[in-house]
Amino acid sequence: MNKGDQQIDFWDNYSKDFDTIYSYKKSEFYVLIDKIFRRDMYERFQFTIERSHPISDKSILDVGCGPGYYSLAFARQGAKRVIGIDYSEKMIQLANEHLERENLESNCQFLIKDILDYNPDLRFDIAIAIGFFDYVKDPLPIIKKIRRVTNEKMIFSFPRLFTWRAPVRKIRLMMKKLDVYFYSKRKLKLILESAGLKKYKIEKVGKSEPVKVDVRVIAATNKDLQRAVKAGTFREDLFYRLSVVPVALPALRERRDDIPLLANHFLKKYNKKRKKNVRAISGRAMKALVQYDWPGNVRELENAIERAVVLTENDVIEPSDLLYYGLTVEMPSASDVVQAKRLADVERDHIANTLQMFEGHKGKAAESLGIDRKTLRLKLRRYGLQ
Repeated sequence: MNKGDQQIDFWDNYSKDFDTIYSYKKSEFYVLIDKIFRRDMYERFQFTIERSHPISDKSILDVGCGPGYYSLAFARQGAKRVIGIDYSEKMIQLANEHLERENLESNCQFLIKDILDYNPDLRFDIAIAIGFFDYVKDPLPIIKKIRRVTNEKMIFSFPRLFTWRAPVRKIRLMMKKLDVYFYSKRKLKLILESAGLKKYKIEKVGKSEPVKVDVRVIAATNKDLQRAVKAGTFREDLFYRLSVVPVALPALRERRDDIPLLANHFLKKYNKKRKKNVRAISGRAMKALVQYDWPGNVRELENAIERAVVLTENDVIEPSDLLYYGLTVEMPSASDVVQAKRLADVERDHIANTLQMFEGHKGKAAESLGIDRKTLRLKLRRYGLQ
């Protein structure tokens, strides 16, 4: 087998990424992503398990086991003895970590071995090599060796040549200095017959054409994903799959002009949801909202408005309705008071001028001012205009 130091280095370097891809302990989000973009991975696993039945009390050899995804599945389903071999030390290290975590040491073992150098004491009932021949230039001697150590059944996977993914995958892996090989049905028949197999079946797993799905994935994060990829805490392949149209959205404190628009939107939303009739947010309350830094961003603003709508007893949200954790309201300054007096003077003069225009007729003056006669009488009394 022409594995080469370069190929070993590749699998050692990318072992954690590969382990993450095949990990069965994923969040629902990652499972959804994989089922969309790695549908063939799930189909291949299901196919292999189904074709291996019955598994109970069988001995199984997993060639190119990687981090042990298939081997551990066989062990969990009651296989008598499972041996996983791989020539990547890092892969076997990860497989052993999973093995210890699941307490399956009694019927499963992982070895750093090249299949051509592996000589087991006993033959296996079943042997699999899934995803292994993707990276093998000459599979014939390996198939012959696996045949010699297997009694009943062998299950191999080979990537198809005539698919839309083949050239894309080849270019992507070549950029990482890893060779990948594809097979036609005719080439597979020649290889299997040359290995001395008289009875075999070639089956397609899934379909060769892409499946149309009506799905859009919108992902949001407050983390620096490029830094996370470099640190090894976020999958590099998933980052590039998601990073199609990245939109960098600044924190709310960096776009304060948006706060009044958002606040009024949430006011309308929670009026309807909470069956309230809060007409507006006062000027001073809006000023407090704009000046606050909003460490919780838009979600915190939304919660603040909902809380104010629920608790206020008025039809306008005032600063007192916003006095909660961290959000403070400035008290009016002397200049604000002077300004308020001036506005009162303006109203007094406007009422006086309107009355004079209608020669003291209060009904016509009230109609022109847009208020009722009772309100006009109160204002006349307040401003001493009677």
